[in-house]
Amino acid sequence: MRTNLILSAELAGGVLAQAQLFNGKLLPGQNNGAIDANRLPKTSAQIQPLTGTDTLDRYVGNAGANGGPLTAPSFGVQGPVSVGGNNIGTIKFEYGAFTGHFPGDAADSDGGMVIRGGFTFNNQWKLAPNHELRWLQYYRETGGQARTTVDGDPLYANHALAGVSSLFYDAPVDAFANAQVPTAIDFEAALVCYDAAKPKELHAVGSFLWGYDIDKANKTITDEYALIFTAPLTVTFKNTFATEFGAAGTEDTGWTIDENNAAACFMMIPEPVSSLAFAALCLGLALTARRRWRP
Repeated sequence: MRTNLILSAELAGGVLAQAQLFNGKLLPGQNNGAIDANRLPKTSAQIQPLTGTDTLDRYVGNAGANGGPLTAPSFGVQGPVSVGGNNIGTIKFEYGAFTGHFPGDAADSDGGMVIRGGFTFNNQWKLAPNHELRWLQYYRETGGQARTTVDGDPLYANHALAGVSSLFYDAPVDAFANAQVPTAIDFEAALVCYDAAKPKELHAVGSFLWGYDIDKANKTITDEYALIFTAPLTVTFKNTFATEFGAAGTEDTGWTIDENNAAACFMMIPEPVSSLAFAALCLGLALTARRRWRP
C-alpha cells in the first residue's frame, strides 16, 4: 500500500491477531440501507462472505499474510472465468470486516477488511509458455483525502498458496482517530496476464469490486461487500491506470492494459493418450516400419 491510511497486509497482521469480527450489512451499492451513488455497481451478485467467530483465523491462520488453506465452504464461489469463449477456471474469495488495534494503541482504534482468494485453472487449461498472471487494483476514498489511485507499482504483491493459480490478498486498515480517515473505500481488483518478455503490456481477464464504509464515531466498519468477477474493466480503472502508468504517467511510464488479448496467455492441455490407444499406435508404427524395411 502506498498510503499511511491503508496499511500493508504484513502490518495488518498485528491488528488481525487481536481483531474482533462483527457482521455488517453486505448489500452492494448501499450505504446504511440507502443507495450510494458513489459506488460503482459492476454486477448485482455478491461473493458470499464467511460467517462465524473463526473467520479471521481462516484468513491469517498461522501462516502469515497468506493465511491457512482455502477450503469449502469458506469460499464465496463466483463461478467460471471465461476467456475467448472458453471456461478456463474459477474465481473464489472469502472476506470479512474487522476492528482491532496495534500494540500500544487503544482498544478497537483501527478497523478495516480482509479479503483473500483468487483464480484457479480447471484441469484442461494452463498458462502459455513465458506468460504470467498477476493482480492489480485501484482504490477510491469517499471523504478523507478523496483520492482515486492505483494501489501498487502497479502489480500487486505476488502471494502464493497451494491449489490457487493466482492468489489475491489484501487487508487495508484505517485509524478511526485519523483526521483524514475516509467515510468509505472502494476497490477494483483486476486479474491480468502478460508475456514475461513484455511485462508492461498487460491483458485484463476481468475484475471485481469490493470495499467498506467507516463509521468513525462508533469505531466500526459497515457495509463491507465484494461483487462477482466479470469483464470488462470499469472506465474509472482504465482512466486511473492510464493517468498514473500510461505514456505520460505520474508514477511510471510505458504501461498499457487491454481487454481483448488475454486469450493468447492461455492454452489447452492436450488430453493424454490412453494406454490401449498408445499400445495400438506403437504396434501400428512397428508394423509400418517392418513393411518399409523388409529385405
